[in-house]
Amino acid sequence: MEMWYEKFGLNENPFTIKPSGEMRGHDDKFTTISAKVSVGEVVFITGKYGSGKSTLLKNIISRFKGERRVIYYSCNTSDETIEFDSLLVNANNFLGKLMGLRKKGAILLLDEAQDINVRSLLLLPHYFNKGFFHSVVLVTSKPEKFSIPREIRELIGDNKFDIGEIFVEDAVKLIRRRFADEQFLPDNVIMQLFLRDNNPRALLKNCEDLCRDIVERGKDKASLADIKRIFE
Repeated sequence: MEMWYEKFGLNENPFTIKPSGEMRGHDDKFTTISAKVSVGEVVFITGKYGSGKSTLLKNIISRFKGERRVIYYSCNTSDETIEFDSLLVNANNFLGKLMGLRKKGAILLLDEAQDINVRSLLLLPHYFNKGFFHSVVLVTSKPEKFSIPREIRELIGDNKFDIGEIFVEDAVKLIRRRFADEQFLPDNVIMQLFLRDNNPRALLKNCEDLCRDIVERGKDKASLADIKRIFE
């Protein structure tokens, strides 16, 4: 059975919501965050589910893996105190691991940071100030559930970024990078889909549902009326 996107000569769904290297309209924020990490600062990032946090972390890993060892840790895997020493030893080269040496200058990515053990959070300034962590990136989808101690707030300072919001022009650019046919999927249709839900993941999913419906109906163009028919 032919998939809807094969009609346009595509081999795969252009609106896939799987994390990729694409920042989904947050390129400027990634550039700024990357610069903060590079000079060795503590960064606090918030964003709703589907906003692009996983993509952001993937980009940070890709950007710095050749310069410093990047340590990724998901805080929702355990409620116990993080064994930072073990993480640092395991991040070392073979000889360092063999000798049990703690690597210095690592970049620590703490995903789902709202679930971090309190003791772990209080230990962070010590490891950061001692130079074991060159930079620390705290990422959360639930900032309202994240109580940040004063010592961490002072390290973060103004390095707070919310990657949940993109603007309508970003939305159009995002879709055009993936699907260039303006005749079939006009800009005004993309804008209307974005206004329904400005979450990048939702926009991609809605574009996929709309395009599939139009192709299955044998139509040659999506319209505002189709949005109302499908989604309202």
